[in-house]
Amino acid sequence: MDEITLNKQEKAKNVKCKKTQKGVTLIALVITIIVLLILAGITLNLALDENGIIRKAIDVSKNYKEAEENEKKELNEFQSNLDGMLSGKPIKGEELPNPPEILTGMKKVMFKTPTDTEIGKTIKDGEEGFDSGNWYNYKEKRWANVETNDGSMWVWIP
Repeated sequence: MDEITLNKQEKAKNVKCKKTQKGVTLIALVITIIVLLILAGITLNLALDENGIIRKAIDVSKNYKEAEENEKKELNEFQSNLDGMLSGKPIKGEELPNPPEILTGMKKVMFKTPTDTEIGKTIKDGEEGFDSGNWYNYKEKRWANVETNDGSMWVWIP
């Protein structure tokens, strides 16, 4: 064969290859675009759905602000309680308890104060030295004591 014929045959092969390559490239491009559109749809659905990332970010932001406000409120309450403790006022929620309730068969009992010579001795209600108004004082940690008819001693500790 002569050279011109060979060149024509090679050109024909090249043209056929180029046409085939252009067709494959176009199909690959279309498939790629379709896959990208599907991925974009999934991404938008995940981002904008009611359970999506953006909604969750908004919810987290609201929860953070609420937690911050609650923490500020608790810190302010703690500070006021601390100020009250330092000034001697009762702490909110820790007011003095109700006074003891004396039932039938109980007698109020006071212990002599540590300055007395008879430490550990008791004074019962009705005996000399018993002070009904000073029987107990929770602020001074002087607890209410009673004695039952059988001789048992009981104490109210708040």
